Amino acid sequence: MLNSKTKESYTLEIYDYDENLAKSFMYAGNFTDEQLEEIGEHNLTIYLIGKSGDLNSITNINNAVCSLLKAGGIAVKVESSGVAHTSERWFELTNSGDLVDVLNAYVTILTDGNTCYSCGMHNIGYRDAIITTDMPLEDASHLISTFLTYLLSENPVLKQGETFSMDSNSPIYLLKQEECKIYPPNDLFFNPFGYWRLHVK
Repeated sequence: MLNSKTKESYTLEIYDYDENLAKSFMYAGNFTDEQLEEIGEHNLTIYLIGKSGDLNSITNINNAVCSLLKAGGIAVKVESSGVAHTSERWFELTNSGDLVDVLNAYVTILTDGNTCYSCGMHNIGYRDAIITTDMPLEDASHLISTFLTYLLSENPVLKQGETFSMDSNSPIYLLKQEECKIYPPNDLFFNPFGYWRLHVK
């Protein structure tokens, strides 16, 4: 698949009906029963493979995916983070120009016990974020989302030992760089840039 204007090209892998597709979308996004039924009645599954790792490449991928959706696509799943969207939601997220929507399109926040972490920031060229905490996981998720939004909107040059706080009345977190050890290097979820671990100062 070639964009004649940008000269960006992508590999398409096309597969026949997948009986497990609706189930994989159910676990990866917020879908109604009717939407999952429609996904379950698909004819083809198309994998779009191409370069990512910065906002410019993500914009090009967005355009390619939108073209496929306009040709009859039902929904999108980002295999490198596990998050999924309906076609309507994908158009909303990728056409708004809002960096928060870029996060919502490509990044998900996961929990493991009392650890909360993001997955998918490598698609945009950034470290993911992780925190181990006793706070409610909903609050930890909000903290990580706020921190990632700060990274995208401000693009700060952060260093080991610097701090972050959501506002003047919130706790201050010490930032520590970590390698990605949650997923192996050959996993699509693996972030080669690593993580920012947040510690209460």
